Amino acid sequence: MKPPDAAAPPQEEKKAEQPAAPAPAPSSMTSPEVSSRTRLKWGVEMPLVPTYTFENLQSGSYNRFAHAAAMAVVESPGTMYNPLLIFGVPGTGKTHFIHSIAYGLSAALGQDKLFVTDGIRFSKGVELAIKDGSIEKLDKMFSYIKGLVIDDVHLLMLTGENKKYISKWLNDFMAANKQIVVSSVFPPKALAGLEDSLGFQLSQGWMVDVKVPPPTAYKTILSGLITSMGVTLSDEEIHRIFVDKMMAFGDVTRTLEQMRKLEKYVSNAMASKGNKEMLDMLLGLSETAIAGAVSEADYGSAMGWQPAENQWFKWGLFYPKGYEKEAKFALYSASARAKELGVSVSWSQVFTESYDPDELYGTPFRIGNFTAEKNVNGLVILGPQPSSALGAQEAEFRHITERILRSYSVKNAWLSSSSLKSPSAYVRLLMDLM
Repeated sequence: MKPPDAAAPPQEEKKAEQPAAPAPAPSSMTSPEVSSRTRLKWGVEMPLVPTYTFENLQSGSYNRFAHAAAMAVVESPGTMYNPLLIFGVPGTGKTHFIHSIAYGLSAALGQDKLFVTDGIRFSKGVELAIKDGSIEKLDKMFSYIKGLVIDDVHLLMLTGENKKYISKWLNDFMAANKQIVVSSVFPPKALAGLEDSLGFQLSQGWMVDVKVPPPTAYKTILSGLITSMGVTLSDEEIHRIFVDKMMAFGDVTRTLEQMRKLEKYVSNAMASKGNKEMLDMLLGLSETAIAGAVSEADYGSAMGWQPAENQWFKWGLFYPKGYEKEAKFALYSASARAKELGVSVSWSQVFTESYDPDELYGTPFRIGNFTAEKNVNGLVILGPQPSSALGAQEAEFRHITERILRSYSVKNAWLSSSSLKSPSAYVRLLMDLM
């Protein structure tokens, strides 16, 4: 997938030089202005992860410039590193940087003077504030805010109504030397279309990239993550399951969280399995691949399955056009796998909708908006056919779609079209929705 519009010529990336001292712990919210902002109907602000701090952030050649710039912003906000744009492919630690900077700025500026959000929450929140008449309250709040942090700025959903406010606030911040920090999976040159639409140059300040760490550093970070989650694995198992594949840290965290859920929800007989066995159930480490498309016999078995009704957990499914049979088979297989595991999934199915796998632009946003309008708790997405336009960019399509759904507080599970007959794929699906 490509960024919103055509790319501009590349610009030289500016590098930070001297790191500053780490910031103390953030102060509490006490001002009357802060209490008013909590009454906004949409959750515009992004919650911070307590463990995503500078103290827990590994620094090396792969992120040294980003680390130095981040620390300098905390020490002297609104000066030379403004705006600060942190970019890099998914799984390189951008969100950890964003949260660490936010904690540092909350201590430096005061938590009541800091606003932390992401592209989806911000743009959707402004749009809803305009509709419900609370935009003046939001505008007033930004007049006293001194620091603005936006994760995934490339996911801003700009409309004719909301972009004038977002553009105004960004330009007002720069004019008043207030600190702006943003992150993006796209490099600066690819954000030109977004900058033109915003009327604001995100790349006018300092741009630092975060690279994938080398294997040695990856192993160090990974070991700390595994230990912090109380998981017991041998060194050989860690290498075979994670290091050899260089699994992105976000995927590692997700997998370990799935494992903890699996331990909690499966029947007592299976719950006695060790961490390695649980991960095998999730990742299919010893699974024999079952090739071939969904047959008429497979589909016939699925036809007898019917979803539950009138349950508190409501969910939907999106599938690529032309995959109606595969979608039905996936729902049946998920239910059958749940029974095998002893997991109760009496969930009400609200909708099944198709998407165009050859439409490169806007599909993640359409999926997110439709799902939010249906007010469901969870969503299953059947991945695109490998031969389709989106299939060629499935990893990026998935990343953006999942980020959007997360901003809407919708649980989501991704099922690759190549994994329709994989037992482990349905274990992951179920745990993602639990």
